[in-house]
Amino acid sequence: MHEFVSIIIANYNGKIYLDKCLLSLKNTKYSNFEIIVVDNNSSDGSISMIRQIYPYVKLIELKQNLGFGASSNLGAKEAKGHFYVFLNNDTIVTTPWLQELVRALTEEKTGPVAIAQSFLLRQDGNVDSSGDFIDRFGRSYSSLLKNPPVGREILSARAACMIVRKELFWKLGGFDEEFFVSYEDVHLGWKAWIAGYRVVLASNSVVYHLAGQTVQRLKSTINFHSMKNQTCTILLDFEFPLGIKSLFLLFPSYLPAINIRRKDVYNSNVYSNPILLTDILKTLFWISRHSLSLFRKYRQISRMRVRSTNDLAKMGLITHDLNEK
Repeated sequence: MHEFVSIIIANYNGKIYLDKCLLSLKNTKYSNFEIIVVDNNSSDGSISMIRQIYPYVKLIELKQNLGFGASSNLGAKEAKGHFYVFLNNDTIVTTPWLQELVRALTEEKTGPVAIAQSFLLRQDGNVDSSGDFIDRFGRSYSSLLKNPPVGREILSARAACMIVRKELFWKLGGFDEEFFVSYEDVHLGWKAWIAGYRVVLASNSVVYHLAGQTVQRLKSTINFHSMKNQTCTILLDFEFPLGIKSLFLLFPSYLPAINIRRKDVYNSNVYSNPILLTDILKTLFWISRHSLSLFRKYRQISRMRVRSTNDLAKMGLITHDLNEK
């Protein structure tokens, strides 16, 4: 178990969290890795902090904020590892975290594993995520199972801390850069299952997650992208009739929540920002403008499909209700 690993961290004005993250990485019980930080034009001193305190970190400086997907893909293109680990800047790792993540990909005996997620805990010890699933409408939610078994099959791994095989990452198209932020990891995991691979939870790999600190500062932007990307994921990863049916049922369910406090299912946080009618209209307008691009992506996914939605439902990866697992 000596595979070279590239740890890729996308950063945007997360200096105080990134410092703690990089400090924790020094105690990692696995020596064969590199650290790459892709900075999305931060203005908080993140770059100077890395240069002064962590000169061994490979730093990629962007001239604008490209979002999580595009910046992570850029980091992966510069990476030398056989495996990519995508790690949020607001995480603190434990000593064996990386060793156990690598083990999840290299010692699995029951089928090809493309992606694995660490067991994510909050600072207070409560569960942040023991894997992501989707319900029958395509809404993503994070499982909060307290004692998940090692190798638990999950629909998708949270990019707060996930490992993926290099060749499969690019075979699956990497992170969708049009998403900007939110749902990129769900889409990637769902595609992995569609293509015949597996996504699992590395329960022995424990990582503490401060849960979306950068996202919290961009709430108004995130609200739109979250809705847009959820819609795109539904259209791309369900078979076409199921995707359309899901949206016809899903969008009316938003109407009673317009202009009231809402719970963001994907991040499990209560935001003061309401669901805005403008976000729904902007999403529909964006979809119409990018319909040709979406159609091309849908065809690519259809060509790699070896598992149907019905197959994934029988496997328990697509559940009947939210928060079922």
